Amino acid sequence: MARHFIRRAQDIEGAVKALSLFNRLAHDTETFGPPGIGGLHPFHGSRAYAHVFATDQDEFYFDFNVGGISREHVGQLAPLFSDSKRLIFYVNAIFDNCMLHMDGIKNLCRIADVPALARIEYSRHGKDDFSDESFLGLDYLAQHYLKRRKNEELSKYIEKFDLYEKDTLGKHIKDNIQGRDIPLFNEVPFDISANYACDDARITYDLGRTVVSRINGKDTEMQGRMIEVARNEISLTSVVLDMKVEGLKVWVPYVERAITHEQAVSARALLEVEKSAPGVNTNSSAQLGAFLESKGVVVSRGNPPPGMLGRALRNEEKARDLHAQINAGDLTEKKTKSLASKLAAVQLAAAKAYAGNYLLDAQELERLAAKYTLPFLKNVVGYKRAQKKISTYYTNFLHLRDSQDIIHCGLHQETAKTGRFSSSAPNLQNLHKEKWNPDWDLVEPMLIRRSFIAQGADEILLFADYKQQEMMVMLDQAEEMDVIQLLLSGAFDDFYLATNAIIKRFTGKELTRQQAKAIALGLAYGQGKALLAHGLGVSLMEAEGIKTAFFRALGRLQTFDASLKRHARVHGYIKNPFGRVTYIPRDKDYTALNAYVQGTSADITKMAMVRLGHPQTGRLVREGFKSKIALCVHDELIFRVKENELSRITPVIREEMSAAYPHKHLQLGVDFEISYRNKSGVSAWGEKVSYDH
Repeated sequence: MARHFIRRAQDIEGAVKALSLFNRLAHDTETFGPPGIGGLHPFHGSRAYAHVFATDQDEFYFDFNVGGISREHVGQLAPLFSDSKRLIFYVNAIFDNCMLHMDGIKNLCRIADVPALARIEYSRHGKDDFSDESFLGLDYLAQHYLKRRKNEELSKYIEKFDLYEKDTLGKHIKDNIQGRDIPLFNEVPFDISANYACDDARITYDLGRTVVSRINGKDTEMQGRMIEVARNEISLTSVVLDMKVEGLKVWVPYVERAITHEQAVSARALLEVEKSAPGVNTNSSAQLGAFLESKGVVVSRGNPPPGMLGRALRNEEKARDLHAQINAGDLTEKKTKSLASKLAAVQLAAAKAYAGNYLLDAQELERLAAKYTLPFLKNVVGYKRAQKKISTYYTNFLHLRDSQDIIHCGLHQETAKTGRFSSSAPNLQNLHKEKWNPDWDLVEPMLIRRSFIAQGADEILLFADYKQQEMMVMLDQAEEMDVIQLLLSGAFDDFYLATNAIIKRFTGKELTRQQAKAIALGLAYGQGKALLAHGLGVSLMEAEGIKTAFFRALGRLQTFDASLKRHARVHGYIKNPFGRVTYIPRDKDYTALNAYVQGTSADITKMAMVRLGHPQTGRLVREGFKSKIALCVHDELIFRVKENELSRITPVIREEMSAAYPHKHLQLGVDFEISYRNKSGVSAWGEKVSYDH
């Protein structure tokens, strides 16, 4: 093996030709940014000062930060990214390719994000908790697959010599986007930084080769189609990259108005809170909980953490000592009263510690405000809701936008064990779903999703949503034909109403639609009896009766659920129709149906995204559409549609989204919504209405 350090312009062409001989490469970038930004933010000024490649034997370090070769020469690397048959391994594919984009290079190769492939090879990476989401970093993957550690010499050097951006007083400057220290990579000696980068590229290549090899082996062993899942995930990375680069535009004037509005709402609510409970800190669960209990509100508590438990035990010991002193006698009446007062205080402190902390998150406060007619609670909820809108949403949107008012949020393929996307900076999958009313014209409603608009003057936002995707998948895969026939016949077009009709037919018990929905979702998400009862709003006994009626009517679904649990117990995993394998601890077999439905739904959506939006093979490109996929929100795809393409594109979207699911009996339907231009001339996400076409 050899390392090649390219630091002269005349050496670039030869190195590129040498690398072009390989069908597989690993690629990594080393980056820096302007003052106050650092190297992690391509859309806010960060740029690559080095590009590093690895083949099966050698590493190539292109240094674009020296006198004889500069970033003006980066374009000469373009031939390496022009071969659609070449596979390039990455550990942070979207980031590195955004750096390429900022230098005018579009990657037409097959982009293999190794963490995303590792999640397919073994879904239980990270913690064993099935609901956990874990980013699979280079060091973790290197230890897991290669029994190797990442080179830490560069980070140790930076730490040792305190090589960070500092202010005039020598204090570390935090980057303007994520609040992290900003390392000065350009002050690290070349041999340390270059060898560190080459080691990363080598690990990335070896990881990619190892993970792909394991996927191939498991595909043969399990007689599945894991390879096809991996191929689609590779194609999907190119789609996600395009979405990241394009981003969504922030409606800045609206966001600024929304901040002013929420500040006024917050101030009014806080004034009322202070009138009702002077001195109570609403950000202190202890103070807030104690005040609410004094007003007759039943506040939930959590199990005491170790520190609180220790405090309770110490207070109990004090109580025993005080009790012994009192019982010893020979005390004056004054001393006895004093000790008795202390005893009562430490006993109360012990009881409070054993009770645990008050559970008063935003969701619990909303629940209490709905249950108790207490103006104080209503104002606390209003204050906290307004504060969250300001800090978590509106201010953050302005902070994260680029110079063109575009937000480039992250969609991550590798974090969720089910195969679903996660989202960050900001999390656009988890915005409030306030319902738009098109009749609002006198007062401007402040809805969070209105913050995002179509970019072009000739664009509007179109929303394509799988109709009850998870429930339909569950029915179809279980072949629950009684309900399926009702849906196919047109007697019902709603899963929950059709299910309810079958339950009534078989058991005589009629549920509300909400109850049918709660139990179906509870089943799909692996909920226990307590959560099911809470969702239904009934007792444990009533919940058990409703569940029994549900399964009596939907016997095939119960059989399907049991078969998945049995397979998880026996084999330790389940496999969905696409070939995705989800490993499940044998003592958590109750999550098998959830894993199956979530994984299948995730792959349907991902398949549809590739069929429609792949930059080379997607149908939108093949048929000449200028419209693009802007975002994926669970089972909904958001499109930036050219207005003159609207009537032509909806049948294409419906066809490809439906075809993405290899159904047994029940094809998935697609519902459309649209955001027409409002009085301000923009198409805003939060203003969507039904669109029938």
